[in-house]
Amino acid sequence: MTLQKKFAKVLLGLSIACASSQALALKRFPLVGGSGGQPFEGFNQRTPVAALEVNSGKYIDRIVALSGNQRTIFSAGGEGGWLNYLQCDSGDVAVGIVGRAAKYVDQIGLICGVRGNLSQTYTTIRVGGEGGSSFIQKCRRGSFIVGMYGRAAKYIDAVGIICNR
Repeated sequence: MTLQKKFAKVLLGLSIACASSQALALKRFPLVGGSGGQPFEGFNQRTPVAALEVNSGKYIDRIVALSGNQRTIFSAGGEGGWLNYLQCDSGDVAVGIVGRAAKYVDQIGLICGVRGNLSQTYTTIRVGGEGGSSFIQKCRRGSFIVGMYGRAAKYIDAVGIICNR
């Protein structure tokens, strides 16, 4: 085997190892909510969520996750409800969600981490209804939300955050 072929194999092995370790860095929190709807998942491993566009009424109808420069990371759910905008302050990122859920996700708000010190947090307003049981999902120290997954149809049936370091 030539030196070039050996080098190519080593590089391939390193790139596979790096891809695997990056994939392992993602943490999915357990779903909260019901079992209806169709599965959805949306994330960008390197782009933190900084805002949510949320259509809501009694339940959360639709979630659109946005990066700090307002690019859509993912969108899920139906078309009903009133449009609400939950946003971290400029430069800050989402490190968790709070809300209420039962058969559907009833209510949601963002937990934002301050740039340079993600363990210093604050919560945006919460939108949606008052049904269900309360929940909180928060990334580990130094991590932030890069996406969400769950189940949705007319409403967001269930949601869980995806964190990365």
